[in-house]
Amino acid sequence: MDWGNRPLGISALAVLAFIGGILALVAGAQVIRGASAVSIYGDGELVGPIATLLGVLSVLVGGLALFLGWGMWLGRGWAWTISVILEGVGVVSSIYEIAIGMWSMVLGILFSLYVLWYLWRPHVRIYFGKGEGKPPSS
Repeated sequence: MDWGNRPLGISALAVLAFIGGILALVAGAQVIRGASAVSIYGDGELVGPIATLLGVLSVLVGGLALFLGWGMWLGRGWAWTISVILEGVGVVSSIYEIAIGMWSMVLGILFSLYVLWYLWRPHVRIYFGKGEGKPPSS
């Protein structure tokens, strides 16, 4: 294995994080823009501030997704750790949603479990400097 190359699956996960981050940034900006219009025109006293807060949260999540994608692309150990935590939360969340009758989340849990399995593969852990072997050059 050439230690300077990232695993293909990590490239795919990083690209998905980039795409998700960009979409969240755009969506958040649009919600903030729409919320300011509601506030200006006075269509609802609570709608504007709540929508603005949700838009800001979407922008923050988008920024964090871009940051995580960058960390995964470069093989940063903290990106592996955060990814494992987020996928673990995804598994727990999917189990809860299945328990309350949202059977479509079976796909969500399968995806999260697959990503967790992949992140624990030896060559992936080595890429992130989490396993035995030579980490990638910086």
